[in-house]
Amino acid sequence: DDIVVIPSCFNEHSFYFDQEARKDIRASFGLTEQSILLCYSGGMSAWQRIDDIISLLKRVCSGNRRCHALILTTSQEEVVRRIQGVQFPDGQAIVRGCHHKDVHRFLSAADIGFIMRHDTTVNNVASPVKVGEYLACGLPVILTRGIGDYSEMLPKAGVGLLLDETKDTAAQVLQFIDQADFVNLRNRAIGFACSRLTMSANRDQYHSLYDG
Repeated sequence: DDIVVIPSCFNEHSFYFDQEARKDIRASFGLTEQSILLCYSGGMSAWQRIDDIISLLKRVCSGNRRCHALILTTSQEEVVRRIQGVQFPDGQAIVRGCHHKDVHRFLSAADIGFIMRHDTTVNNVASPVKVGEYLACGLPVILTRGIGDYSEMLPKAGVGLLLDETKDTAAQVLQFIDQADFVNLRNRAIGFACSRLTMSANRDQYHSLYDG
């Protein structure tokens, strides 16, 4: 009864869905509304499993020509080398960097966000703010087992897919994309983020901590 759980909240003023940015950025990438843009936003540290993410993105893009991968990172040259190393399908990988204030614009242009972690104690008690940022910009999240509460919470809320890494993960992502109500997941993701992962949504929890 004396435990209060507060997630890592995203900044509502910095992360939100931007329809105009979606239109402009997708046009600059040469994408149509039928294209599916898969996004990873983040660094290149080993614990972020970037090689596994690139491998998964490659297999998904190879399985569906409508799919393109956007990797948003400050380590652009390294990512390009790794993409070339795995022989990513031509024209289906986009690597960009941007100022933090513009991250929401690129996320708004995408359709799915990816996060992969190892199922370890440190990740089991984590609350990556990246998850809230993806959702706030309208991206359902593809994630692995053991990422804090999110691995169970997001699929249950209908705003994410928990990968079974003992099976074909690319096939799981492709099936997720092909679901009948995929286009409706954007609004569902935004609604979940605003109702669960903002400072204002957790106001009562904060008061319970500091009011004694």
